[in-house]
Amino acid sequence: MNGGEVILADEPTGALDKKSGEEVMALLGELHAEGHTVVLVTHDMAVAEHAQRIIEIRDGRIVDDRPTAAATAAASSNPAPLQVRSEGSGWQALRDRFGEAFRMALRAMNAHRMRTFLTMLGIIIGIASVVSVVALGTGARQAILWIP
Repeated sequence: MNGGEVILADEPTGALDKKSGEEVMALLGELHAEGHTVVLVTHDMAVAEHAQRIIEIRDGRIVDDRPTAAATAAASSNPAPLQVRSEGSGWQALRDRFGEAFRMALRAMNAHRMRTFLTMLGIIIGIASVVSVVALGTGARQAILWIP
């Protein structure tokens, strides 16, 4: 995983058999236990019951917002301590985000080599054309202004 704090799982068990679906839900549970926020989008109430909170939406409006029974029991018996993530200094966070963006760009360029090559070729031809036109214009101006 790329270190994301929020995981959006849209129908995580939709096309899976029961065993694979349970494995996926267990993995999402582990990620939640590590401190990640997991948002499940599903039509299956059995999958929704794995969540701490169920928000039901109909026609674009929230019609129900309730905690699950398991979440209510767990919260009353063993409240979890609040975890505060330290982001480091502002410069550190900026450097980390820039580094991650740079690595993603390198991965994308490596995955799409032909597209990268053609893009670079187009940029090289464009810059060479601009330089040639400017040089030609400068040379023509000097030739016109230079009278022996």
